Amino acid sequence: MLKCERCGVTVSENHAVCPLCQGDLTGECDFRCVYPKTANKMSRLAKAMRFVLFLLVFAVIICLSIDLVRGGKIWIYAAAAAVSIWIILNIIAKMRYMIAKCILWTTAAAVSEAILWDIATKYSGWSVDYVMPLCCCTAMLAMVIAARVRHLQIEDYLAYMLIDILIGAISLVLLLTGVVGSVIPSVVCIALSAVFLSALLIFHGHSLVSEISRRMHM
Repeated sequence: MLKCERCGVTVSENHAVCPLCQGDLTGECDFRCVYPKTANKMSRLAKAMRFVLFLLVFAVIICLSIDLVRGGKIWIYAAAAAVSIWIILNIIAKMRYMIAKCILWTTAAAVSEAILWDIATKYSGWSVDYVMPLCCCTAMLAMVIAARVRHLQIEDYLAYMLIDILIGAISLVLLLTGVVGSVIPSVVCIALSAVFLSALLIFHGHSLVSEISRRMHM
């Protein structure tokens, strides 16, 4: 049996030093490890994420190879698209257990990436005309569906729903300032945001006030 002269304890497993004081051990180990050693196994999610990363890199390499043969800059757009997809997938993977937060962050990332893509490709307004209102509407509906399916309490998604409604309200500002070219998607988003905000105030007004007070430390 291994023993530490400094601590006076005996160690049953095969340690090189004392686990308490890191001092030298005397004697011989005559007891096998209680817990068998197991190899660290990569989770299915980690394997899937690595496989997706490989596919994205592979696609960029293919586009780069085509550009080297035929000329062009397709690989730059392919690389930007790969980065955009990777960011969204990472958000989903890391926040998959916090469904409302995941929906909100995914929406914010998708809208931000769409605006950047629009600007990088000679801004035509499709990002604020269609992507922003569509993403906001989808996020609000997704939160309601997720709350029903996962049996979430109102406190679990109230703040994220309110933030998404405020993001949807940006469409109203853009519409009033003439930035939006296509009116219908923005009007639908504004109307849906107003409906959800009314529902929160009417059915969960007390919870809404409590949540705002808690967030603002009032």
